[in-house]
Amino acid sequence: MIFGRKKIEKPKSQLGLALFNYDNIFNSKIKSIIKLIGSGKNPPKKKTDRTLVNAFLEMDCILNDISKTNFKTDYRSDKIRDNIMNMINILKDGMAFAKSENFDVSKIKDSPSFKEIENVSLIRENIRKKMKDLESDYT
Repeated sequence: MIFGRKKIEKPKSQLGLALFNYDNIFNSKIKSIIKLIGSGKNPPKKKTDRTLVNAFLEMDCILNDISKTNFKTDYRSDKIRDNIMNMINILKDGMAFAKSENFDVSKIKDSPSFKEIENVSLIRENIRKKMKDLESDYT
């Protein structure tokens, strides 16, 4: 493996797969928008709108896959599921607020709903620890 990238396998567990998909969405689509807003720059409205619509659709699919009606699990995994759902909802609410304010940094940056997005990384770290305790195939 001198020149190739390390291949990451998709997790086999439902919660691991949901977290894997969330990480892909966050890193490829939303992280750059948050960085732009954090640095005080207004992101381009049309491109950002399209990106968020696609990200919201993919996050809704994740929420549907791990909903209580579609995925039955034990108590510890249920807590992880609740944390994943909470993390996705916080992210969606913050980005929806930014979208409603037309991505105007002066209105968005100090708002409480957008500041909650900073807590997403803490929730993600907490989920990683809990999944490691469950010996999950993706943390």
